[in-house]
Amino acid sequence: MKNAETNDKKFDEFLTACVVKQVKAQGFVPLEVTGVDIGKLELDMQNGTYGELPFVSLFCKSRTSDNEKYLAILPVKGASNLAAMLLNAVAKIKEEEGE
Repeated sequence: MKNAETNDKKFDEFLTACVVKQVKAQGFVPLEVTGVDIGKLELDMQNGTYGELPFVSLFCKSRTSDNEKYLAILPVKGASNLAAMLLNAVAKIKEEEGE
C-alpha cells in the first residue's frame, strides 16, 4: 500500500511540473478537486408554493496557486452526468492499460 501512495505522489508531482504548465499555457486554470458536498436551495414563494432544489458543490483549488479557490455548483442531473463521464474516462484508461 505504501508503494501505491508513493507512486500517486510522484505522479501528482509530475502532473504539477509538466502537464499543468501546458494546460495553463492554453489559457485554462488547472484545478484540483479538494472536496464535494451536497446542499438544497429552499424555495418559498409568495403564493405559498414551497420546494427544494438539491445541488452538488465541488470544491477546487488551483494547481498553480494556493490562493485561488473555486466552487462549482451542479444540479443533480449535471452532477450525475459528470460522474458518468468520469467513470467512463477511468474505464477507458483501465481498458487501455489492460486492467
